[in-house]
Amino acid sequence: MSRLLIVLFAICALAEQARAHEQKLAMTEILINDRTGLVEVAHRFILHDAEAALNARSAANVDLVASADDRAEFAAYVAASFQLLAPRFPPPHLTVIGTEIKDGSIWVYQEMPIGSGADMLIMRHDALRDIWSEQVNAVIIRRNGDHQTLIFSDSDKIKTAVLAVAP
Repeated sequence: MSRLLIVLFAICALAEQARAHEQKLAMTEILINDRTGLVEVAHRFILHDAEAALNARSAANVDLVASADDRAEFAAYVAASFQLLAPRFPPPHLTVIGTEIKDGSIWVYQEMPIGSGADMLIMRHDALRDIWSEQVNAVIIRRNGDHQTLIFSDSDKIKTAVLAVAP
């Protein structure tokens, strides 16, 4: 547990630095909710980075705070850049359920159904990494008190998390 706290503290410190120094860092939290049968995903990107990424992908002047269309475009980009698979179940389909601007960040929320016996997740997280090689995406996976942290950086493509199954 202390290792998790150290990792979380480091990620939070990096996130605060990123807001001040434009370091490329995003955080994703995945909650496997056996009670509801859903996997709940929350992505947090620094607002400035998200706008710069959309500007780099198109000629438009992006304003994520003022434009619902721009937020929807960013959410679609994140959805295309993040893939989550549970190999023992039919291919799940993450659905974007909304976005939110909060504390200098844009949040993108997704969810999907998953069987309660799923004990492994395979994922790809290329959001902003396809634009900036220095981008780091941290993913925290939670289930039944079990926590894992995966870090996507450099040339990382696919990562796997093995989780405790509900009792």
